[in-house]
Amino acid sequence: MPLLLILATVLPVAPAAAQTSGNLITNGDFEGDAYGVGCCSNVAKGWTPFWKIRDPAKDPPDTNHEPQYGNNRGDRRRDGNGSMSWGKDYAKFDAGIFQKVNLPQSSGQITLTAWAASWSGNGNSWGGAPNADVTKMIGIDPTGATDVWASTVIWSPENHAASDWTQLTLTVDAKSNAATVFLRARNAYPEQRNAVFWDSVELKMGPPAAAATPVPSGPAPPPQPVNDQPQDERYFFQTGYRIADDQFWDYFNKRGGVRTFGYPVSRKFRLLGSDVQIFQRRVMQKQANGQVGLLNVLDQDFMPYNSFNNAQIPAFDPAVVGTAPAPGAPNYGQAILDYVKRVAPDQWNGLSVDFYSTFNNSVTAREVFGTVPAQPGILPGIDLELWGVPTSNPAPDPKNANFVYQRWQRGVMHYDKTTGTTQGLLLADYFKAIITGQNLPPDVADAAKNSRFFQQYNPANARSLARPDQLPDTDLTGAFVPGPTR
Repeated sequence: MPLLLILATVLPVAPAAAQTSGNLITNGDFEGDAYGVGCCSNVAKGWTPFWKIRDPAKDPPDTNHEPQYGNNRGDRRRDGNGSMSWGKDYAKFDAGIFQKVNLPQSSGQITLTAWAASWSGNGNSWGGAPNADVTKMIGIDPTGATDVWASTVIWSPENHAASDWTQLTLTVDAKSNAATVFLRARNAYPEQRNAVFWDSVELKMGPPAAAATPVPSGPAPPPQPVNDQPQDERYFFQTGYRIADDQFWDYFNKRGGVRTFGYPVSRKFRLLGSDVQIFQRRVMQKQANGQVGLLNVLDQDFMPYNSFNNAQIPAFDPAVVGTAPAPGAPNYGQAILDYVKRVAPDQWNGLSVDFYSTFNNSVTAREVFGTVPAQPGILPGIDLELWGVPTSNPAPDPKNANFVYQRWQRGVMHYDKTTGTTQGLLLADYFKAIITGQNLPPDVADAAKNSRFFQQYNPANARSLARPDQLPDTDLTGAFVPGPTR
């Protein structure tokens, strides 16, 4: 190693011959797995979606809508079998995906390339008239921050090519040991069909920048810290929140982690006398006995609604719940599991919805017990802890026959015929949206307008509460401020 340092001080370095890193992007070909977002979107793992939020007071009705994301198989793609897309019919969007990447060193040039194809037109034939403008850009934040709207993001020139695949390229100087890459698109007109597809994303890094005046080198300077350090395994840059509470962290890991909960979307805060933390799918709660449990987010006091961002889920059905055994009944433990198996089918109307299998495989023995031998009969109880019991029969979405839902006490199972996957909706995200008033779909806003949680978050007030009399023993201070600490 010292020999290499000496040679570097006396021999010129030819940039054209410099060795570069391999592709630093995770799942840049979009051939890997995906995860659900909201009711109807799937995003490639390793990537996080973003979109410009519509302001009803300022934006026209067709502007700044949340698009539907898809990690496609066998659809439009440049190579392989997968691609990533987003779009919205009859609406305009400014949206994309991002990924934070660790770099091999804190100096040198990094080059991002990506292929994109877009169409904005009428009918169902790709490239059909009017083939209106869709602006495509790629960006890099060399500080590693994850705010797409920040001034630290460097953007490529706008690309306006229509229909055919075109490559975008951007090279910037690294400024830290991490960088965040962004793929972004916005359509100019709310045509009938508006979509952009992405594929073959690569980020490569050249050698470290040469010193301005070569001198015999001493020890290398320490890497520059990333702006949002410190970070550890409890911090999730996808959302900017951290699981600081030890009990919540233990529960998260022993109940399936991101697969079960999604990412944290709040800090720990006080709600109606309990410490809670909101995740995308569920809300953790410190119960009166000191143990961690989950809020029944679909209960009457929280979100007893049947439409979430236009996903029509079945209503609570007293006739179904009335067939469940009463708590305290003889052999209740087995009887309630028999009820779940009877009401939550794997096969329904010729479709493999896998609702019972999803319930029955919520967690693994290794996740719960680690290397300790599993205790017989415990896992079904944990499945009940996570989901509660079904409170409706399966039902198709009346607006989309490819979607089948089943309502449970603590979530909604969603089967997507187009991908053959079954997973929980990101319902707790909507609970946060109700409290903050941000990213709140119109149908949920209308249903929740009389809720005591509706737009309660007001950082200008004491305890950040707009109407504190409605939420006793509640403190929202800092609850929705992203950051790795606390």
